[in-house]
Amino acid sequence: MYTQRRRLVLRSPAVALLTAMALALFPAVARSTDYDGLVTGCAGAAFFDPASLEAAYGLSFQTAPVQTAEEGFRAAYKAISFGKIDHLIYCLDGSEAASGYTSDIPRAADDLEKIGQADLYMAAHGGAFTSTGSTHTLDRQNDIISKLTEIKKLCTAKKIRFTLVFLPLHASRYDSLDQSSLNAYKKALCKVADLWDFSRTDLSADARYFYSADCARSAVLDLMLDRMTGKAVPFAHFGEKLTAKNVDAGLKNLSSFALPLANSYSKNVPILLYHHITENPSSRADISPATFRAHMEALKKAGYTAVTAADMIAYVEEGKSLPANPVWITFDDGYASNYTLAYPILRELGLRATVFTIGSSIGKTTYKNTAYPITPHFSQKQAEEMMASGVIEIQSHTWDMHQSESYESGAARTTATPLPGETTLQYLTALRHDLETYEAKTGWDFYALAYPKGQYTRESERIYHELGIKLTVSTATDRENTLLRSLPQSLYALCRHDIPEGLSPDALLALIG
Repeated sequence: MYTQRRRLVLRSPAVALLTAMALALFPAVARSTDYDGLVTGCAGAAFFDPASLEAAYGLSFQTAPVQTAEEGFRAAYKAISFGKIDHLIYCLDGSEAASGYTSDIPRAADDLEKIGQADLYMAAHGGAFTSTGSTHTLDRQNDIISKLTEIKKLCTAKKIRFTLVFLPLHASRYDSLDQSSLNAYKKALCKVADLWDFSRTDLSADARYFYSADCARSAVLDLMLDRMTGKAVPFAHFGEKLTAKNVDAGLKNLSSFALPLANSYSKNVPILLYHHITENPSSRADISPATFRAHMEALKKAGYTAVTAADMIAYVEEGKSLPANPVWITFDDGYASNYTLAYPILRELGLRATVFTIGSSIGKTTYKNTAYPITPHFSQKQAEEMMASGVIEIQSHTWDMHQSESYESGAARTTATPLPGETTLQYLTALRHDLETYEAKTGWDFYALAYPKGQYTRESERIYHELGIKLTVSTATDRENTLLRSLPQSLYALCRHDIPEGLSPDALLALIG
């Protein structure tokens, strides 16, 4: 079960570039900044997460991304000369060594956008990853090597650790570099220092892992840090440490492997949404025990394996396997019938499910603080019995953001979206308080959340992920849920199929197949 939380640092590249300019132009900024390490050298350096750098190296880091090679060298010189750094990470992308090559800096680095289904992503962003047909010769490499040699000498004299990194490039950009001059450049770099080369990896052909053709997503840079610090990564070809001794073999390895198909590191997971199980279905949210059993038997017979939110997070974050035909069975609200009827059927058939419970309704038969009757909800004791069995995973449907307008004396918060007139600060405070209240009252630690009525905002996605919610689900059906290894965004605002009583088992299989 996921309990460890990692606070996401979602930063604007424009702010990062302004910071870099300040460091380059005003030495006093470098002197007064309290950090132990610096990352600079090219535009892609903007997207390193300082928290991830600190976790990897035990030092506080400042990122100083730049737009030109000269700015990168100035930032490095000033950090060495005026700062008190212990580690300099210098990043390259090839643009510094080619006079006709300018880094493609994204206007916005969106870490909240829904990412998954490849054709939809490429329809929206594919233009940024199309080859121009140009070939860039690295004609400035001698000048770059000379400056990096000087920087390395300064670092050695001051006992500053120096790490040289070639950042990931999308295949459209990598293929535009003249390979002969690129290899010569890398060989020359290895005479300056060992070179971590991520320019071509298993992810190079997949635009979903990049902000632009030159700038990999922060999640990919996190993966780089894992590789550079000796941790396992879930890709066969992801980074070569090139040295003066192994550079020829390393370059051959980088050029010889075939870029894998996306389905080798991605998985489509259909998600089913149920609510209340009753012998007398009276609304679209109701389903009979017989129909539910027929659905579950059909899934099992068709070779589907039920997975949980924890399984999906482990696939994305840790590279753990998912079954060949996964399906995620979910319930919203936490009705008592989930315990009395659904739970026994799932247990009998060897299936698992996730129930997203409304915290304020746990164990209730009446609406909170009133005598108004509601469909009974299971108790906390029953929830914990189901969790202990391994059959049922309990996650959040919010503590009290699924209110009824009929029963509230004031403005009802029926979804996790802002109330009329509510400021952004008030709204974010309410979201934070709701989650913290839920965890405090139950002792549960949530890692997944279903939005009431499926409605969410960019602000809700931001604050929940900062608070440690790794996976969110909506009720949209506009796309497939394609999970991508090492890309946390592929767990955001997932789509679900709302399953009605009238849907036959064959129709269910057709819907998700």
